[in-house]
Amino acid sequence: CDMAAVESVCGGATIAGTDILALLAQLIDQSWVQVEVQPGNARYRLLEVVRQYADERRGVQGEHAWLAQRHAAHYLALTEEAHQALSGPEQGPWLTRLETEHDNVRAALQWALAQQQCELGLHLVRNLWRFWYARGYLREGAAWFTHFLTLSRPIAATFPPTLWIQVLFGAGRIAYFQGDYAASAQHFGEMRAVAEANGDAAQRASALTQLGNVALYTGAVAEARSLYAEGLALRRALGDARTIGSSLGNLGWVALLESDFQTAQAYFMECLPLHQHLSDTIEIMRTLTGLGLVATGLRDAAVAYDHFVACLAIAQRLDAKRAIADCLDGLAALAAAQGQHGRALRLAGAAEALELAIGNPLPPYWQKRRAEALAPARRALGDAASAEMLLAGRIMTLPQAIAEALAPSAPS
Repeated sequence: CDMAAVESVCGGATIAGTDILALLAQLIDQSWVQVEVQPGNARYRLLEVVRQYADERRGVQGEHAWLAQRHAAHYLALTEEAHQALSGPEQGPWLTRLETEHDNVRAALQWALAQQQCELGLHLVRNLWRFWYARGYLREGAAWFTHFLTLSRPIAATFPPTLWIQVLFGAGRIAYFQGDYAASAQHFGEMRAVAEANGDAAQRASALTQLGNVALYTGAVAEARSLYAEGLALRRALGDARTIGSSLGNLGWVALLESDFQTAQAYFMECLPLHQHLSDTIEIMRTLTGLGLVATGLRDAAVAYDHFVACLAIAQRLDAKRAIADCLDGLAALAAAQGQHGRALRLAGAAEALELAIGNPLPPYWQKRRAEALAPARRALGDAASAEMLLAGRIMTLPQAIAEALAPSAPS
């Protein structure tokens, strides 16, 4: 943990704030605490054998529950701050910070579950879903949502409606990123009902949009377009630039799925400046991927490559594995369109392996598009060579896959 956590958790009734630094220095001098120096910060780690002994002593003296509660409260406050930052210009630093604090956050979640602290757990999962998605912890995130929704559902009416809506939103997002569309639709359907019952137009628009995503992911394109349009109308009435941009992007993906590249391009170009103005890097990456696929469809290889590479640069900086997989997949389609058959299949294999590793498979309709895009490469190489190229991609390390994506054979 860092110094802020030490002061927050350990300060108070038993240790004066002015004594904490001196006590910590003594523990470091005795080699009971290890110091990890990081840029702009230092982190402190208690030796495992010392930690186990301290846990036993705290249990004997009745301090364990008190410290665990303070620990959970500190990391709740940290994730509350992260929740606000993860949809703005500080996404990158906060993703890194949460990765660093992941074990502490897990400990807070485990304590909340063990103590049946439902509201604490709901706040934590609400705050963390974007991190779980961006960094590829979908299985873990889904498990935490299941635990706390199951525990809390009998007393759901006692929680603020906004909190329950936001938890359902996060659970629905995680579920459909995992390809569990039935669970996703259930969460978003409940979210819509709660929002309507409470007269919350913004959250109703959000639920409609997410139900549109589920429809699109399952190939119900007309239903998706209708839900997106209804959500966009509500968002325009509310004047929320962030969510308007998201809705425009969704309509762009509908047009792209229908191979209406000009319409898709218009939607993506309209929403991209909105995302850039808000420094919403996750939506920027999503839009750049869409523009890359549009340019591929329009046979403008140089523009497509530039969009994918721009997205990949952001994704690498954020370690956003889902976005990296999307870029690899897009560059595979571009390579196939240019007759670079082996490269196309290697990149597709690398994308598939990364999707499997993070538990975030392509939706069925994109799997179909991937198969269609790669069909010329498979025909040109034959079954045996195609399987060999796919396997070569699947066993690549992530740095190797990215190097393949940026290889000189790509258009400049």
